[in-house]
Amino acid sequence: MSDKSTWRKQQNKDIYFRKALDEGWRSRAVFKLKQINEKANILKNGMTCIDLGSSPGSWSQFVSREMNGDVQIFAVDLIPMDKIQSVKFMQGDFTDEKFYSNLLETTKNKEIDLVMSDMAPNISGVKVSDQAKSIYLAELARSIASDTLKVRGNFVCKIFQGQGTDQFVKETREQFEMVNLFKPRASRKESSEIFLIAKHFYGQSV
Repeated sequence: MSDKSTWRKQQNKDIYFRKALDEGWRSRAVFKLKQINEKANILKNGMTCIDLGSSPGSWSQFVSREMNGDVQIFAVDLIPMDKIQSVKFMQGDFTDEKFYSNLLETTKNKEIDLVMSDMAPNISGVKVSDQAKSIYLAELARSIASDTLKVRGNFVCKIFQGQGTDQFVKETREQFEMVNLFKPRASRKESSEIFLIAKHFYGQSV
């Protein structure tokens, strides 16, 4: 059996993959955010948020639909993303200093309530290297949160359990009132991914 056939078979057995298709979501990842919100109540009408690594757009799609369009979302990704109501999409690499500065300039007069990231690095198969890349992306996401969030804003970020995770969590606790780790039911059992939910940003002066 080819790799493609194996992938198709796995997807057909995946209840979240089928459910996403049935309900018109762009990817099964939407259910991770849905379950995160059920646990942490991070969404509210009229909010402004940043969606990092947004493409194909299921997280932005969920927030927009959940808030009936009463939300402003700045979505960022290297990969193009089709339009979504209430979403301003910025295509580029926020690891690039110029693009990072442009993102900050675009959002500087906004009251950012939430920064969310479902990013993961391109997997090389070298565990140590892949883990280091994932922590690097998480640290960049947290930097954007630190630079843009209003006081008592929230931050949600995918991380992978491994070297550097404990330190990342510890450092995040210095900036937020409440920090918890959560593995949504929609995360694949074999995956080491977990989500850091950080609530109530202290502010940039801390």
